[in-house]
Amino acid sequence: MRKEKRNGTADNHRTVLNSLIDYFKRDGVSINEINSNMLVSYERFLRTERTMIRLNQDEKEVKTIKKGLSDSGLHNHMRDLRTMFNAACNLHNNEDLGVYKIKHYSFKKYKVGSPQLKKKK
Repeated sequence: MRKEKRNGTADNHRTVLNSLIDYFKRDGVSINEINSNMLVSYERFLRTERTMIRLNQDEKEVKTIKKGLSDSGLHNHMRDLRTMFNAACNLHNNEDLGVYKIKHYSFKKYKVGSPQLKKKK
């Protein structure tokens, strides 16, 4: 994304990856662990207040407390996760040859929903 000058999208995807790391409490996450039941539990996790530890520019740990996501924030977060999941499926699966390394589709049962409409000013 950064090579294509899509820094905003890259930042959003980095946020999703970091929150998955926080949720699973480890650095690596297999795509097979992302299923519809996990997505429901992950949604509850994102709505709660949580403490995050990140490294700053000086490689020192910084602890921040993050409020839970609102409905629209949750929609955007899960939309970005679905986009990343779909990209992984497109990269690793080949429908023409019948090769399916990622055999499940987590977002079949779990629906992201619609974003809230903004009030007109």
